[in-house]
Amino acid sequence: MDEVSVQSVELMMQAGLPQMMAKVLAALFTTDSGGLTSADLVRRLRVSPASVSKAINYLENQALIKRERDPHSRTERYVIDDLVRSAEHWHKVHSTRPRQTSETD
Repeated sequence: MDEVSVQSVELMMQAGLPQMMAKVLAALFTTDSGGLTSADLVRRLRVSPASVSKAINYLENQALIKRERDPHSRTERYVIDDLVRSAEHWHKVHSTRPRQTSETD
């Protein structure tokens, strides 16, 4: 993973996303192709297909990503949902997230 992806994963984890889900989401955000297949994610993240599958299901249930089927093959690609790409969405997520306080507060 490059530095941008590493920083993205850290920020997403601070926002409450589990590590593997954050890695998959960061990979989708930083890809030049606009989307990745499960096999692409396995190779890129060097994780098991089961880990990718679990992360994809979680992110789909959270409406963060969506599946797109290639019309010329049976391959599914995963892409960031258009709403998620918008600044309004991230502002809403951040503003409704419970604030973390230190133990000394």
